[in-house]
Amino acid sequence: MPKYNSLFASPESVQEKWEVIETEAKKLCALWELAYDEVSCTPKPNDVALGQLITDAQTFLRQKPRVFDAPNDRYTQVQVSITQDQWTRLVNTYAVVLLMKAIATGSEAQRKSLSTMWGGIKGKEKGNVEAARGTAKKFNDIYAPDEFWNYLQYLVGKTKNLSTQKPYVPEQKKLNLYLWSRA
Repeated sequence: MPKYNSLFASPESVQEKWEVIETEAKKLCALWELAYDEVSCTPKPNDVALGQLITDAQTFLRQKPRVFDAPNDRYTQVQVSITQDQWTRLVNTYAVVLLMKAIATGSEAQRKSLSTMWGGIKGKEKGNVEAARGTAKKFNDIYAPDEFWNYLQYLVGKTKNLSTQKPYVPEQKKLNLYLWSRA
């Protein structure tokens, strides 16, 4: 399998994907790196909020969507075996979506419980709380989900026509990823 190319690989790739100016692209790359590093490290025992995000991401990926119970002629099932490292990256990438959602829509107390990321976003927005929440909202609505789907496409070897409510990895020991693809 070829090496994965993140949408956040460089400011140039960010500019190409989302048509943003260079300074915005650099900021988005830095925030992605900060967010991904935040969810990738082992949470400290007192970091309940971050640990919960990882648990929520794993739970989301293990839940079977109804679409798998009712096959449709317009879609075909895609199944691939993935490695433990790929599973971890998938979980972490989805955890970034949840992290940004918590920051964008959560209470001040929730943002404080995610202080490293919240502080990083506020720093990039020069302390402007509303701008920081707006950036987190864009990440939650656009950038992080796009990266998540980009990684899923990489895992299943498709570049378009992925269509599913969500991916599904039913077992921890045998890592099979299931998605639907347009027929």
